[in-house]
Amino acid sequence: MGLELDIEEIRGRFGNGICCSMSVFGALAPLLGVDEDTAMKIAAGFCGGVEQNNFCGCISGAKMALGLKYSGGSQGGTEKVQLLRKKIREFEEQFEEEFGSRRCPEILGGLDPSLPADKPKIAELQLHQRVCSDAICYTVELVSEMLEEEE
Repeated sequence: MGLELDIEEIRGRFGNGICCSMSVFGALAPLLGVDEDTAMKIAAGFCGGVEQNNFCGCISGAKMALGLKYSGGSQGGTEKVQLLRKKIREFEEQFEEEFGSRRCPEILGGLDPSLPADKPKIAELQLHQRVCSDAICYTVELVSEMLEEEE
């Protein structure tokens, strides 16, 4: 499989309409036979803390990639579902250990990217550049390793 990760490129593309879920899934998609542009379009609806529940978009991007690799798709299969759930739990535990939460407001020190009132403070503190880009890079590296595991 193999993915040459250019972490600085991934970090630099975040922002300007490219959110965390798009960054993560877009970077991982080539490992899974999906072109980056298509992956980023699929992931675009999961930006901004996935709005209603505030889960970090990195989580969504990671779940999309893990689902492509480990689910049975239209073939189903209980064993595949169990394996996918195991992989997602493994990822979420490591992500939460690294960032203290899976929810944007907790990761961003109480600021919620889905609230217009919090956006100026997030920008002022450069949290997207400092915190979110670190979460994206961490997620891409971790999930790319998980995708290379044989099960």
